[in-house]
Amino acid sequence: MVVVLSEKDREKIFDTLTDKQIRVIKRYVLDIVKSELLTKYFWKGINWDLVGLEYDPLFHKKLAERVSQPRLFCSACGKPLKNQYIVKSKQTGYIQELGSTCLADRAGIDIRIVKEIHNSRKRINLFQDEILSDYRNKERFPNRIYKDIIEINADRSWGPKFRSKILDFKGANLPLFHKDHNKLLKDLSNRRNELDEEEQFGHKDKVRNNTQEYIHLKRYINEIVRKDRSLNIIQKEETLSDALERITNINNSINDDFAVIPISKQKELAKQYIDPFNQKLSRIRKVK
Repeated sequence: MVVVLSEKDREKIFDTLTDKQIRVIKRYVLDIVKSELLTKYFWKGINWDLVGLEYDPLFHKKLAERVSQPRLFCSACGKPLKNQYIVKSKQTGYIQELGSTCLADRAGIDIRIVKEIHNSRKRINLFQDEILSDYRNKERFPNRIYKDIIEINADRSWGPKFRSKILDFKGANLPLFHKDHNKLLKDLSNRRNELDEEEQFGHKDKVRNNTQEYIHLKRYINEIVRKDRSLNIIQKEETLSDALERITNINNSINDDFAVIPISKQKELAKQYIDPFNQKLSRIRKVK
């Protein structure tokens, strides 16, 4: 469902957010819009690159009432801006932070493209209104779903960019875009189905002994922490969250390093080292 808020409602909700929450919303909303603009309107022949977008969600708020969110200004005319477009000269590297009027007058960008860039405000509002509306309705980051995903390794297909987005929204305790929320539910459901099938039909590497089970490292750590009676509930959650985040970061680092190796070399390394290692590891990780 598309949610459209009034400018007054939008500013009222922004006024209840922390600086960290505002930064997260702005970052991912602007990333989406900037990507679309770069794809559609900045092509060869234009002497400027669009390198950034900014907007001031508290533009109409009095300066004395603002805590730490700085105002935006046009570097050409000095006027305060609600929407700021950051362009860089392809010839000199000179950067200007402009409003829509100066974008045409000072940068010399075709007025048709300027109008399209200016209309990006509608896209900004469309994406941010979904988050703001959910937040106003008391929705927050889906911690329970996230914990279930981590516990059963349902996040193994996530790329670094998507994982960073999820962790940013988690850190700010913001509701997710509906597409991202649906992806979490889908990944969790798919992983649960995989585990059910493994339990029903047996893992291909599992030995024929009903008293043994293949346990992933994340599930193993979770079981140990949950059973530790020296920790209270809060300490268990903090310990588990820290441990699982470290495992995730290590896995991401390994994946990133491996990805820069040429594909032909990846296959050679996998055949020579990784596959034999996984076969040995699968045998020793089966525990009672």
